Amino acid sequence: MKPVKLHLKNIGPFLDETIDFTQLKNMFLITGKTGSGKTTIFDAITFALYGSASGRNDTFKLKSDYAANEEEAFVDYEFILNSCKYRVVRNIGVTYTGRDGTIKNKQNTMEFYAWDNSKQQYQMFPGKVAELTAKVTELIGLSKDEFTKIVVLPQGAFQSFLKSTSDKKSETLKKLFPIELYSEICRKSWEMAKDVKQKITIKEKLLEEAENDFNVQEKQKELSELHKQSDNLKKEKNQIQEELQKLASQKENINQKISLAQKAARLVELKKQLESDLEEHKLIKEKAENAERAMEVILYSDSLVELSKKQAETEKLLESKNKIKNQLEKESKEIELKSQEIEQIRQNIEIQKEKKSKVDFAQTLLTKKKTDEQNLENSKIQLIKNATVLDSLFTKSLDIVENNGAIIETLSQQKNEWENQLENLEHQKELNLITNTAATLSATLKNNEPCPVCGSLTHPQKAKYEEKKNFEQLIKEIQIKIEQTEKNIDRAVKEIQNIKDTNKNAEEILTKARNFADKKSFNQQIEFSTGIYTQKIMDFSALISDFSNKQKIAEDSRESYSKIAEEFEFTENLLELNKQLEDSINNDSKLLLEFDLKSKEIYQNLTKVSVEVEENKKSLALIKEDIFTLEQKIKESLLQNNFKNSEEAQQYKMERSQIEFYKQKAQKFFTSYDQVKVQIQTIEISPEDLEKHTAELNIILEKEKQTENKLKQLDLEIAESSGKMEVIYFKLQNILKQKNELQELQDNNQDVLRLDMDLNGSNSKKITFDSWLMGTFLDEVIEKANIRFKHISGKRYQFVLVTDKEGGRGKKGLDLEIMDTWTGKKRQTESLSGGETFEASISLALALTDVVQEKSGGVRLDSLFIDEGFGTLDSEVIYKAINILDQIREERTVGIISHVELLEKEIKSHINVTSSLQGPSKITIENL
Repeated sequence: MKPVKLHLKNIGPFLDETIDFTQLKNMFLITGKTGSGKTTIFDAITFALYGSASGRNDTFKLKSDYAANEEEAFVDYEFILNSCKYRVVRNIGVTYTGRDGTIKNKQNTMEFYAWDNSKQQYQMFPGKVAELTAKVTELIGLSKDEFTKIVVLPQGAFQSFLKSTSDKKSETLKKLFPIELYSEICRKSWEMAKDVKQKITIKEKLLEEAENDFNVQEKQKELSELHKQSDNLKKEKNQIQEELQKLASQKENINQKISLAQKAARLVELKKQLESDLEEHKLIKEKAENAERAMEVILYSDSLVELSKKQAETEKLLESKNKIKNQLEKESKEIELKSQEIEQIRQNIEIQKEKKSKVDFAQTLLTKKKTDEQNLENSKIQLIKNATVLDSLFTKSLDIVENNGAIIETLSQQKNEWENQLENLEHQKELNLITNTAATLSATLKNNEPCPVCGSLTHPQKAKYEEKKNFEQLIKEIQIKIEQTEKNIDRAVKEIQNIKDTNKNAEEILTKARNFADKKSFNQQIEFSTGIYTQKIMDFSALISDFSNKQKIAEDSRESYSKIAEEFEFTENLLELNKQLEDSINNDSKLLLEFDLKSKEIYQNLTKVSVEVEENKKSLALIKEDIFTLEQKIKESLLQNNFKNSEEAQQYKMERSQIEFYKQKAQKFFTSYDQVKVQIQTIEISPEDLEKHTAELNIILEKEKQTENKLKQLDLEIAESSGKMEVIYFKLQNILKQKNELQELQDNNQDVLRLDMDLNGSNSKKITFDSWLMGTFLDEVIEKANIRFKHISGKRYQFVLVTDKEGGRGKKGLDLEIMDTWTGKKRQTESLSGGETFEASISLALALTDVVQEKSGGVRLDSLFIDEGFGTLDSEVIYKAINILDQIREERTVGIISHVELLEKEIKSHINVTSSLQGPSKITIENL
């Protein structure tokens, strides 16, 4: 569903506004002050499609307060769906005053059209409002709740969803996914299983109680003996009952005779009493008939009195309302006379604002001028300090060079000493080798045997071994010391040479320093000694360049300020002038606001009172018409009921209940009187026969009493026997019945109990069926959400669905955590900042729309509307969010409501909603 055009007539804060979406780019921003009506645009689209606004049930609340009751209000919405163009016109209707004076609402109407390409015009669908709304819903493929959760993104719901528990996530997912049926199945299954378990527990307890202290075999024998005893007693009872029946027949015959004699006596006495009250009841009947004839006349007369009172009250109220209306009209004219004066104040405010803007700019330049001059002075001071440091370094470098020369001379002497020691060690090594060789030979010499060296046969002084030394190790150590000394000499020579190479560059920089900072001349020739001095030279060179730049900036600042100062001759009094302008603007704005509020209040009150005056006039006309009608009915009723006037009828006034009471009383009396006379004539027995029949009855009663005593005794014995049998039989049957019922209950409800275990968490995964189902939906949404979440968070975050959490009695398998790739650890969603929460929320929300569109082949989500959510984000996150929405708008129209200034700059297509204190809001389209 892609919007084409929206026409609002008397809707919310709008009187007559049209939005042509074809003039906007695929992503646009709706801007305006709070309360100006930005969200009403989305509400109107939802109302046009579904008959109620997003979050509202009463469509009459959409109607503009600026429109009169009788004015029409409608939404005319054109959109494209699946390459076809449609148009919906939904009229809210108008209010009117009924004959009874109450305010009533006419039912709203709806028209639905489809574009016919062959005829190049819209063709209307037939049907009632409910049928057409169902047609639109079927075409879009989304219910109203789904539309307001998927096309108009519910930011708050997703942020709450992120940080909620599994139980609360379950409630949120039930609103976002079609799982109500499965949740209801789980609940029904649990309730059925709970009911079955309670019944089984009760059955088991009853069976256990019944089997306690009851021996079945013994009770069966006792039951057989009681049956025999009961049969004998019943035979004897039958004989006595036959005798009683004969006595009862005789007694009944005599009683009938006695009853007739008594009745005859009572009727004679009753007739005498009724004859004494006959005249009184004739008068009661006549009084009731007269009151009934007068009732209609009295009813009309009473109604006429009430209407006359109402007429007087309405006339008094109308007079009061007219006085108020006249006063308001007078005040309204005074407001119109002041409108030119107020307009002059508005123009004065604009002039003062423009002047204040220039003064603010002059203050800014003055501040900048002072700052630049101070920076220049600071740079000059820093140059002087660094030149002093360099001077000190030059002085120290002479000492360092002299020290290096001394070090080189010392190292050279030490090298000569090590070389002499090395020569001595090599000579000693040679002598030691010769000596030890002779000692080895002398050890083999024997007397009278010639020496192989000198030939002597005697050997008076044999050569001896000298102490063996490690000459190789000593020579190696001396050689290492000589090499290290040579390296130290080379290092000192190189340091002196490096400093000499930088001499020329240092002198040039110091010359520039003298020119900028008026530093004294340096004439002495310096030898450089260390790399630290070279770094100081580089820092000083940069400082000189910075000083030159700041000098130029200060000159530019002075030049700019001089130009502004020429325009303002009062540069020394800028702060005082700024305060005067600000006070003047505030005072004028306050006067303007008070005038706007007062005029709006007067216009609203005048409109309201005018409507009330017209309503009172209509009510008064209706009352007079009803009074005339009643007067005619009273005349007719007097003639029909034969009364001279209403006063005569009032003499017979009586409540309806009292009339009915008198009529029924008289009717009952005459009926009884006639019945008594007839009954006396039909009775054959005389009252004088009563004594004879009474004596006969007493004899029979005595015989009957004796027989009944015998029967009672038998009944007691039979009852005792039957009671024992019933107790035993009942207990036996009860035990058997309870066993059967328990087994039947368990057999018949195995499927119910097993289903409850599977659906409500007593399974291998320890998770309920609706939670598992919601988890599959959520897993699919998270997979798509992570694509955007990684991007918008700079590849730092992604969602993780926790499915192995144990413990607790709530929903499981719906917990979310955040994987932080920077730390390699998971985080709770509560630890996200406000901006990070928005990144996660919009990623989830957009993923939901993707999943819905994939799962519903007929649903095309060509539009996406976002109501706020950007206010707490920094600029980097907003840019990433815009980048994601940029990708979406290639396939969908994206509309955003926001006050964020960065969005206004980045999104070039705007719907501007401008509110006014005096009247309705206006809509303009702007493409930057």
